[in-house]
Amino acid sequence: MKMPQSWDEVTVKQYLLLQDNKKFNNKIDQEINNISILSNAPIEEVRELFIDDFNQAVKSMAFMNSPIPENVKWRFTLNGKKYEFIMTADEMTAGQMADFTTVSQEGKPEDSMHKLLACAVLVDGKYQGYTKICNEIYEHMPISIALPYYLFFYEVGKRLPEGILTYLGKKRKRRKKRTTAGAGTTPLNG
Repeated sequence: MKMPQSWDEVTVKQYLLLQDNKKFNNKIDQEINNISILSNAPIEEVRELFIDDFNQAVKSMAFMNSPIPENVKWRFTLNGKKYEFIMTADEMTAGQMADFTTVSQEGKPEDSMHKLLACAVLVDGKYQGYTKICNEIYEHMPISIALPYYLFFYEVGKRLPEGILTYLGKKRKRRKKRTTAGAGTTPLNG
């Protein structure tokens, strides 16, 4: 049974499944489920492990007690394709923004992590549409790449409405200033 040795070997799918792993009444059932998720083995197979093998698998999950690295990897290779995360909303295409808006309105953001990431990534220099690469991100992207960027983009997104309101407030003040300075005329493009 092959187990990951670090967060670099845990996929987005496995990470999200581990987050939903709080429903067990006892620690052994939770560890059986964790081993099943991380090894991609059926629960029945994990339940049949001899106690020494089970304990070895539990020990191999020790890396889960350490935090996921926080450094953002802007560029990376996944299954032979070159991926690049966008850094700002200004770099998004209209299609990306439309997809991002649609996905961000679906359910809880943490359940849509892979879809939101798919909206914010270029593959081989182009936006492919999130539905085309969403499954690849879910099944194969290491959480050590996905989570730091997701948290970065989430923080930027939280401040976006504040930035828009600040921008609109400044624009309104400029318009008001020009209106009073221009004897009541308002520029058409103002």
